[in-house]
This record gives sequence, structure tokens and C-alpha cells, in this order.
Amino acid sequence: MPVHGSLLSPEHVLHLKSERLVLRRFTANDDELLVDLDSDPEVTKYLRPHFETTLEKVRNEVMPRVLGYYQRGVDVGVWAAHEIAGGAFIGWFFLRPDWSPPHHPELGYRLRREAWGKGYGTEMSRVLVAHGFERLGYQRIMARAELENTGSWGIMEKLGMTREREVLDEGIPVVEYGIDVRSWMGRTSSTRR
Repeated sequence: MPVHGSLLSPEHVLHLKSERLVLRRFTANDDELLVDLDSDPEVTKYLRPHFETTLEKVRNEVMPRVLGYYQRGVDVGVWAAHEIAGGAFIGWFFLRPDWSPPHHPELGYRLRREAWGKGYGTEMSRVLVAHGFERLGYQRIMARAELENTGSWGIMEKLGMTREREVLDEGIPVVEYGIDVRSWMGRTSSTRR
């Protein structure tokens, strides 16, 4: 799905991009993109069994929360991801404080099925983790996924994150991964040699 040129205008584009992707701020007009993303049962396969995205829910609950991050600045939040070549919307990424204590910054992503298997998740997640450590000064970043979602925690492992624990979240087994700044810097400096 191509994006209108205005959505990739300077006021919407985040300063973060990878080789093939660019992140931009969501706008209130993006509600149908999110509903479309979540309408694919394969995309939402590992979300809660009661999970359902409706246009009303996106407009009244999801979008106000997403847009609220931008009031705090452009460096944390949830962003729409687009291919640089062609502008297609491929999903979203976030880097934000985790909902539960100790509120470490959390990395997350959800991608359209058409974007799977292209390395996009790992590519942009690397950019976000580097941003968190090198620009924002975070000491630790975590991520989580349902235990059965091996594709998602495979991305975490490619980033150098280590599995820290398995917990029940609303009765569903979830794995939590994390990486600290020292491990990240050691990993990235060894790959530059």
C-alpha cells in the first residue's frame, strides 16, 4: 500500500531510517492502516485470544495513546514504517517505557505479512536499539513476545538480546529478552573491526 507523499513530509518523518525503511509519526488519518494491519489473522496470531481491532477502538483508544507519545518528543513512541523504495506501509515499530515496573524501555514491532522474511524487523530494530543507547542514554532495553512466536524472539536474539525470563501474561506464556548498553556497545564495536 503506497503512502501519500504528504505522509512522508519532513514534519512526519522521524530522523530514524535504515537502509530500506523510514519511520514516520502516525497521524489521526492512519486509523485504517492499523485496522488493515490487524485484520490479517496471521499478523495477530500471537496476540491475546480476545484481541480484536475495530475502527472505533483504533480511533478512541489506540490512536490517542500513540499520538500522545509525540507530545513528549519525537524520540520515544510508536512509528509507522515504510519502505523507502515505493513508500509502502509495512507495519510499525516502537521504543517506549514498558507498562509494568521497572519500566525499562521496550522495543516492539508488528509487520504486515508481505514484509515478513525480508529482514525488516531486525534491520529497523537494530536502528532503534542503537538510538536508545547512543542517543537517549538508556542503560537497558527489553522486548517480549509470546513463547510460541519464534519469529519475534528470533529477531531479539539477532540483536544480541538474551532470554531473561518466561512469565505468564494474562495466562499466556511470554518470554522476555533484554540487552544492556555495555553488551550492545561490545557487540557493535566487534562487528566494526
